[in-house]
Amino acid sequence: MGANRRFFTMEKKITPFIFTVDTSLIVAGATNGSENPLSYILPILSLTSAIVRVNDGRADISLTSSNLSANRRLVFASAGVYKITIFQVNMTFHANNSTVGIDKNKMISIDNWGNNTTYNIQCFRYCYNLEFKATNTLVLPSVISAFFAETKGFPSKDISNLDTSKVTDAVNVFANVPTKFKKLLNPFFLNLTNANGIYSGLDLSELEKLEIISNTLTTANDIFSGATRPFYGEIILQTPNLTNITALCYRFSTPPPALDKCDFRSVNNALNFLRNPMSTTNVDKTLIAWAKLPTMVSGVTWDWKGSKYSNNSEVITAYNKITNEWGVIFTNLTMA
Repeated sequence: MGANRRFFTMEKKITPFIFTVDTSLIVAGATNGSENPLSYILPILSLTSAIVRVNDGRADISLTSSNLSANRRLVFASAGVYKITIFQVNMTFHANNSTVGIDKNKMISIDNWGNNTTYNIQCFRYCYNLEFKATNTLVLPSVISAFFAETKGFPSKDISNLDTSKVTDAVNVFANVPTKFKKLLNPFFLNLTNANGIYSGLDLSELEKLEIISNTLTTANDIFSGATRPFYGEIILQTPNLTNITALCYRFSTPPPALDKCDFRSVNNALNFLRNPMSTTNVDKTLIAWAKLPTMVSGVTWDWKGSKYSNNSEVITAYNKITNEWGVIFTNLTMA
């Protein structure tokens, strides 16, 4: 009891990790324990210490690094829905793990993000029944590749409260999440370098805008790979060191938005940046804005897929500056 009392004096300093499981969501025919509706294996890889509290009347469970393996499996009197609260110190959590994450189908909601917790790469991938209902801020880890992929997603449709300041790699972070997002990740990425497929597989029909603000981002290929269209929002990429934007708007079946709020001064690979022609109005806005950049990379080809620009002096001046003065190559773009 002494150890527990000492631990509980820390509760006010610890933000618990809270989640809900449904033990009846078994994997039929499995032989690794996930077919058992009367148990749940905590997907904890490691920890210093923790108190686990389950809302079924049992006594709190004290976990340490030495007894974790023996006490990871929770056994229940009957199948059902249970809330699990973990007061943790230096816990590493990984729901999608072949060893301790075999019960990932049973996890149905994250209700509160905990501090003192490390979330591994692809942490929740393939947790098909999982929704993220927590409203407090999660400081995302540096690598969030496929972190939320293949889950039920976010009922709030708004994930702008997630802290992106540490993120360096966000490849396919939301792959095939069905949420119709209205607001995506906080756009301020202080350390992001790789955003390939960052919003792949999403239904974009309610999205207000895609916005990334980063001085470190260099690669953002196929951002919307496999995404559900249409997309009616804005694309805002304040990314002065971005070099690769392959297939930026290639996945859109509808005419793409203007790219007048994109800093493409360093782009040296714009392969298939469009799939369909851009409207003349949007082309004009884009050209005028790009001409105000410090420069663009000479010799880079931008295929406009049959788009047209206006016979307007400001637009023509912008076009000539970009192509003649800077040496940028525009193909399939003619005057209306």
